Amino acid sequence: MVFVCAKTVEVRVHRITFLLSFVKTNISMENFGKCQPVTFTRTELTVINLICNQYFDSEIAKELSLRPRTVRKIRESIKSKMNVTSSAGIVIYAFRHDMYQSSIN
Repeated sequence: MVFVCAKTVEVRVHRITFLLSFVKTNISMENFGKCQPVTFTRTELTVINLICNQYFDSEIAKELSLRPRTVRKIRESIKSKMNVTSSAGIVIYAFRHDMYQSSIN
């Protein structure tokens, strides 16, 4: 039996609703699939996965033994390569390109 806090469920539902509304308003299908291939470093791929798992920059820094400022620079590099402007954009890109790996076993 699994017990889940109602507040946790509410926050996750809010995040999913936000992502869906973001996709509807900001992603045009006419440009989908026309992007050039992008290469990410191993560290960038790890950071992408941690962002998808809702880690904050400070948590990512601790997990990877990096400084928070380094994580912010890596995040900016990722956003530039993906041509997105937010964490939601990173998550959407990662899901669309099968880059996400769940941390749930």
